[in-house]
Amino acid sequence: MIKCIKHRIMNIFSFKESVGRLDYTLTMITLSLILIIPILLQVYVFENSLSFFNTLMEFYVYYVALYIPLVFANASRRLNDIKMDFLWMLVLFIPGINLIFKLYLIFAPSKNKQ
Repeated sequence: MIKCIKHRIMNIFSFKESVGRLDYTLTMITLSLILIIPILLQVYVFENSLSFFNTLMEFYVYYVALYIPLVFANASRRLNDIKMDFLWMLVLFIPGINLIFKLYLIFAPSKNKQ
């Protein structure tokens, strides 16, 4: 288990690998928590005082610089696993449909034979 976690952290920005359903799902949950925890701390613990994000612009920089590339790398690895074209990641830009697509990526069976 530790070896798997270490491998995922070392290759978090990899677009070439393939990952299974469980690894994709756990990585998405972890990425969501990475985004949500600073926001919850800002609102409830520090009560909007100067802490994580001094301005809304800092939040957007954090979101764009960290969260979005990691989500696309994770989706790319999952698309490699189910043998779909890389261009399907463009669906992640369509509001509403991207949630359905993420659910598909979670539940689609793997096409890689090991």
